[in-house]
Amino acid sequence: MSTPVIELQELRREFRMGDEIVHALDGASMTIEEGEMVAIVGRSGSGKSTLMNILGCLDTPTGGRYLLNGEDITELSDDRLSEIRGQYLGFVFQNYNLLPRVSALGNVELALHYRSRRKNKRALAMEALDRVGLAHRANHRPPELSGGEQQRVGIARALVSDPRLILADEPTGNLDSRSSELIMATIQSLNREDGRTMVIVTHDHEVASAANRIISLEDGRVVDDRRIEARTVVSPVGPHSAPGVATSPLSPKAVDGGAVRGVTTPDPQGL
Repeated sequence: MSTPVIELQELRREFRMGDEIVHALDGASMTIEEGEMVAIVGRSGSGKSTLMNILGCLDTPTGGRYLLNGEDITELSDDRLSEIRGQYLGFVFQNYNLLPRVSALGNVELALHYRSRRKNKRALAMEALDRVGLAHRANHRPPELSGGEQQRVGIARALVSDPRLILADEPTGNLDSRSSELIMATIQSLNREDGRTMVIVTHDHEVASAANRIISLEDGRVVDDRRIEARTVVSPVGPHSAPGVATSPLSPKAVDGGAVRGVTTPDPQGL
């Protein structure tokens, strides 16, 4: 039997706020196998963001164990955690986190400067952009791209180092419904065609329905964990789209409308 990608055992994370101790995670346990596409859902304050930070080795638990690819990360040094982030993990952020003065290609390539010594960084970055249908926009800077295109650049950046696990934190949170479907079609394709393990934190049940498994958090605990028949996401890019727009969500010519919704402010406590 293969080693799970993620194994959490009675995970706890506490924050002190004045005289009060907040239990952001209170004994959360779960196992995620390689190749799964999992959605983690819950209300604001349920512990989703705290859990995502720990899964991404950006924070460490107060108690319990977190095994990533069989390695207990609970007591590792900052240097080792940094190595793990570079070797095993890719991140997709709600707010894209792109450098505005750097081209799409440059933003993707930059990830390799921190994660890889390989010399063909530019070719790898272009390959990742092509995988998400944005090779034709490689030289455009983020302000010249729609919200959906910026998020696909973010996915390419997560993908370029060939991580074993991709963590997506509210990947459609700032997008309109059409762009959201295109993003989810891209993420689902990476899971189904490439076999990549995907963990998505979302409050949107339409987004969660594209996963094969939904884990619900409440008050820092897992209250429900069920496998579902995933909704196959049909890209809104189709034969009746504007001229020059291809029918495949991953075509190098695919362009989404990408109107951006009002940006939501994350919980300042990260709970």
